[in-house]
Amino acid sequence: MQNNITSVVNPQENIRGISQMDTPNILHLAFVYDLPFGPRRPWLASRGPLGRIIGGWTLSGIATYASGQPLQVTDTNGRPIPIASPALSGSVENRIGDKVDPVTHQVLNPYFSTSVWRSLPDQYTLSPVPLYLAYLRSPASKGMSASLIKRVQVKERLNVSMRLDASGLFNTPQWGAPGANLANTATFGVINSAGGSRKMQVSLRAQF
Repeated sequence: MQNNITSVVNPQENIRGISQMDTPNILHLAFVYDLPFGPRRPWLASRGPLGRIIGGWTLSGIATYASGQPLQVTDTNGRPIPIASPALSGSVENRIGDKVDPVTHQVLNPYFSTSVWRSLPDQYTLSPVPLYLAYLRSPASKGMSASLIKRVQVKERLNVSMRLDASGLFNTPQWGAPGANLANTATFGVINSAGGSRKMQVSLRAQF
């Protein structure tokens, strides 16, 4: 929990809300799987060249998911008041704010509803809205990383490991938080950043 900011102008101590770092759901799923090919495996158990090439591989990975963090909506005179729920449904890809009316310059597909907010009349009016909104969060993050490893014993004292590592395996976008300043209509409700691109690397390791 996090107390609201208090001052001489705002002496209230009963306005409380969730922390900026609040993340209600975090999930990590890890796995390790020996591929069933090659010597001493169910399929293609031949000890010939083919069995040695396709055998001995291990697939491992981790899948992650985390809820989005709460947004803080701001304005010139303080935190504006929503008169209806600003949360919208649908995939994030369709709500990133990349479509703008050429006449009115209004964003047509904002991440959240931008029309439900009402500005405070002046800077001395106290806002009942908490610092961070539990009902309005940035996009959730999700991703998958995996490794494919093969270990070969060349001699009694020589082992070679080959591996392929991939982060962001499915190239899933990791969307940034939308603009949340009501005074800036060009970026309000618009997502301008994203990450999560796929990265891969190959490595070879010898132990002796």
